Amino acid sequence: MVSGINATATAIVADGNAQYRSALLDLLRRMHDLDVVAACSTASEAVELCARHRPDILLIDAGMRGSDALHAATVVRAAAPCTCIVFMTSGASGVLRAAEYHRQADHVISKSEIKNSLRAVLDARRSGPCRCGG
Repeated sequence: MVSGINATATAIVADGNAQYRSALLDLLRRMHDLDVVAACSTASEAVELCARHRPDILLIDAGMRGSDALHAATVVRAAAPCTCIVFMTSGASGVLRAAEYHRQADHVISKSEIKNSLRAVLDARRSGPCRCGG
């Protein structure tokens, strides 16, 4: 977990769209205060990777099949309460389900605004864990 003002946060990216995931990974590689430790295309893989790597941040596509992303967030939150869960949304589905996402996530951000929104998440992360129970 992040400790200290200059610490690098670790992250896992989960998005079913390979093209978007690749573009996002390219963007994240240029962020000096973020280290992507794994990436995947399904919510179940995200849960497994979070258990293995214990990342500071999970970036997960809210639009994954059905409620897979919400279920994954619930499982990750129970196993690693200090992991900052960030749902990435796009289109009307993100707006319609935003309240539901906010119950399980620390942040809900638009994919179209990912660069600026993620910077705000990282800046807030320096102040302490998102929703850590400890």
